[in-house]
Amino acid sequence: MTFEDLLRAWGPDARAGDPRPGTHSGEVRSVDLGGVPCVGRLMTSDEASLAWELALLADLANLDGAGLVVPLPVPTKDGAPQHGGLVLTRKLPGGHPDSPEEWAAVHAALRRVHEATRGRAQRPGAAPFPVPGVVAAYGAPDAVVVGRTRRRDVTMTPDGPAFVDWSRARVDRAVLDLVVADEVARRAGLPEEVVSAGRFAIADTDPDAVRP
Repeated sequence: MTFEDLLRAWGPDARAGDPRPGTHSGEVRSVDLGGVPCVGRLMTSDEASLAWELALLADLANLDGAGLVVPLPVPTKDGAPQHGGLVLTRKLPGGHPDSPEEWAAVHAALRRVHEATRGRAQRPGAAPFPVPGVVAAYGAPDAVVVGRTRRRDVTMTPDGPAFVDWSRARVDRAVLDLVVADEVARRAGLPEEVVSAGRFAIADTDPDAVRP
């Protein structure tokens, strides 16, 4: 089924717009849901993998105390969080991080993700990156990594940073989240050899990921 066919599950007011800029896993388009700006992501992952991702986001949004800002799904007319792999989320307000203070907030949000997800089961079908520099320095996979922390993948909402693309999230070495964008690496104060190893790991799968 096409993106437009699947979108009918949200009712007649859901209208597909243009493809979203940048590189994505699957088809990503702007959606107007009765005047509410949304983002529609047609995932390429299988059902079990997508269910893992949606459960993770729900848990992160409901942490004890203030939850993290995450793109939660808008349910279909039948109350389902997705339909045929299509997930609809409201477009989060805000720009991308620029100042040192904003990148420090991004770093802190990543640390919260890692602390909240230690011991979580691996995403079905996913595997950690076997990068010697990271393995030697940080040992076994220890937490969920977002996997996409480029500048354009982070929205600075009024309630804090939001990571908007979780399609590459998996259990891995938390350090990998801190090396994708140079700004985060500098804030984290990581050794250059670890930063380089992490960049290689991400670039080997997603060459565009190392560009902020």
